[in-house]
Amino acid sequence: MELLHQTHQLHFFSNNGDIEPTAPFINAFKQELQAFNLVPVSGNELNLNGSTGQHRQFLILMTPDNKLRVEFPSSEIVVVVEGGTIEEFREISSTVLSAIEKLFPMKVANRLSILNSKYFRSDVESYSNLYHALFTHKDAEPFEWDNRIVERKELPETKELINSISTIRRSEIRSPFIDGGRQQDIVAMEIDSNTLHQNTEMRFSIQQAKKIFAELYSNNDTLTDALGRYF
Repeated sequence: MELLHQTHQLHFFSNNGDIEPTAPFINAFKQELQAFNLVPVSGNELNLNGSTGQHRQFLILMTPDNKLRVEFPSSEIVVVVEGGTIEEFREISSTVLSAIEKLFPMKVANRLSILNSKYFRSDVESYSNLYHALFTHKDAEPFEWDNRIVERKELPETKELINSISTIRRSEIRSPFIDGGRQQDIVAMEIDSNTLHQNTEMRFSIQQAKKIFAELYSNNDTLTDALGRYF
């Protein structure tokens, strides 16, 4: 199958009440990451603390081509990279975390997550063969399907419990990063390793989070290698 595109995400679930879209913070953060030429834009989220359910704006810093985004909604910090390898994403996200740590040394999280997605294109016969390799319902010939496995694992070094999620799905998508935004019939491989949402203790400093992230990346690598036989 032809690999069309990769998307990578890091989630650091934190209280961001101390991050305001002010000129001093934006300028300081851009200075720390000046190699990326970030520009500020606004995002919107539902204000769950308000009585009227109104939306609130939050800060996004992104490259002009939108291939790197650093988002600061109220309850997490998100790093998104469009394109490139997992190894390149690890380096970029580590640089972003170091910049955040320098500006907010007391920032902590209660949950961490790494998501890596790969998008493939092939012919209908290849999609059918993949479906029959994954599913026992052999009489069906669906044009959309989803094969998802969720496991509970303990990380070997930090002993943190995680959800280890692997998904292979066929669907039609439209992305500005794939063939100019034209609709595509694709197969996606999506890998997600995350700490348990049931544990709400704010226990991860950025330095501690980097250790957990290293093990989440390793778990994603293992899952990616295991699913590689299908592609």
